[in-house]
Amino acid sequence: ALFGYVGSSTSTAALALVNKEKLPFFAPLSGAAPLREASNRYVFNTRASLLDEIRHSLEQLSVMGIKRIAILYQNDAEGKSALNALVAAAQKLGLTVIETASVERNALGATGVSAKLMAKKTDAVIQLCSYLTSANLIKEMRKAGYLGQFFNTSMVGSSAFAAALGKDGIGVSISQVVPLPWNTRSPIVAEYQKAMQKAGHSVYDFTSLEGYIAAKTFSEIASKVGKDLSRERFIKTAETMGNIDLGGYTINFGPNMHNGSSFVEMVVIGKNGSFLR
Repeated sequence: ALFGYVGSSTSTAALALVNKEKLPFFAPLSGAAPLREASNRYVFNTRASLLDEIRHSLEQLSVMGIKRIAILYQNDAEGKSALNALVAAAQKLGLTVIETASVERNALGATGVSAKLMAKKTDAVIQLCSYLTSANLIKEMRKAGYLGQFFNTSMVGSSAFAAALGKDGIGVSISQVVPLPWNTRSPIVAEYQKAMQKAGHSVYDFTSLEGYIAAKTFSEIASKVGKDLSRERFIKTAETMGNIDLGGYTINFGPNMHNGSSFVEMVVIGKNGSFLR
């Protein structure tokens, strides 16, 4: 099996090998649509999709009464796909996309974008790009006096993003696909923290919690298979286990349904880079 690939490009690139060798491809850290097609029999996702995160963010904006939004996206196939999904979802909720802007992959800044978005007087900016690009745009717009909202997805890399923003991060929203890693009232979080401490780690974050959830899910399935563990038996067991309750976080696979979770919640960056629900 292949476990825990990071990023949409690397994960998508592995699909040809995965399908050829009939390898279980478990818990890629990606929300990309190509990894979630029903035809991908060997891919098992333990995180919500990017579309799930987009819908949740837009619903939050709608509840807040925000109607006019702008979108900053990455100028590649993945970014354009996310843009199209966001625009379609926004229309269904009665939100108006008044401006879009793109940046190149791995760009460090968003030169010229700040003035373009400020001129449209948008109420909120949804960012679908790297943490440095997103952070630099927020800093530029805040310096120019922008008082609107900023929304990002979990793929931004929350801890690095908050560190890059500093004081300008307060109030910035990020959708997350796992519970708050410091909320020990959640059984899975309490268990994760104990495991981290036992391994000698005292710094908690969303990414390592996601990895812990993925590893525990994989272990639950493999244990259920028993001694005669094989690729095919692993797949069939995963598809027939029903709900896998990890302690307040549930994974559920089935035949032709390998997207195990749709859990999304919104957090905001607080003082000193903390995160609040």
